[in-house]
Amino acid sequence: MSALTLRLPDENYLRLKDLAHQRGQSVNRLLDEDTNAAVDSLVACKFAFFGASLEEYAELLTAVTGVAYSPQRLKEIGRRIVLTERFYNCANGFSRKDDMLPERFFTEAGSSGDGIDIHPLDRARFEEELDKYYRIRGLNEDGCCEDAAFLEKQP
Repeated sequence: MSALTLRLPDENYLRLKDLAHQRGQSVNRLLDEDTNAAVDSLVACKFAFFGASLEEYAELLTAVTGVAYSPQRLKEIGRRIVLTERFYNCANGFSRKDDMLPERFFTEAGSSGDGIDIHPLDRARFEEELDKYYRIRGLNEDGCCEDAAFLEKQP
């Protein structure tokens, strides 16, 4: 199985490189990923609720279902969604190599067009952040769940 390399439009490419340049963002990205997974699972249009907080989503879900939801519970649901996706991806042959950015992120400089240069990413730093992300998620060094019974333990 080979990974698909997607060439993003220059504007998106530069934004991604800029985001990836920020140091120590593994924890923030992880929390954002959990929150986005939870909100996406609600099948609510993010644009219709633009600017809605996780607290507001929890209140809406509680009102609709009659079951009490808190922002923390939604984050935990999001975490389980992300790990379940990762579990299935790894079961189908995906691994650390599929979490790597295209080579050009590490070799090509960019520009915002306003005289702001964006330097290539430091590969070692990127891999360090990826290792940190895996540790925080409880994954192995290849980005996969070690626990074969992970799904059976989910509520």
